[in-house]
Amino acid sequence: MTSSNQAPVDHEELVRQLVDGDRRWHELPEGIPARSQAEIRRRALEKLTGTQLDNIAQYTLDSSRASTRHAENFIGATQIPVGICGPLNVRGTFVDVDEDLHVPLATTEEPW
Repeated sequence: MTSSNQAPVDHEELVRQLVDGDRRWHELPEGIPARSQAEIRRRALEKLTGTQLDNIAQYTLDSSRASTRHAENFIGATQIPVGICGPLNVRGTFVDVDEDLHVPLATTEEPW
């Protein structure tokens, strides 16, 4: 995304600069969309580590919001196993009195 008086951004050059340490992870030029910034960082990290990060490039969250509010140097997202707990008897302001609810919870149990 560039204006008419701004030169196009060379993503390969940015990847090289990150890998060589000539540019820091958070110092990507302004105006590059969050999803593209994540791709540039991810590609640099792949080169540095020799690890493919294709799976974390597939996500449905708002990358613009995540990169500015939730994750510094955003590179993608992962899936977390989620199970169901309940019914749980819950009391509170936002539920009916003594309401039974089924609650999704992330699980940390290791299957092996």
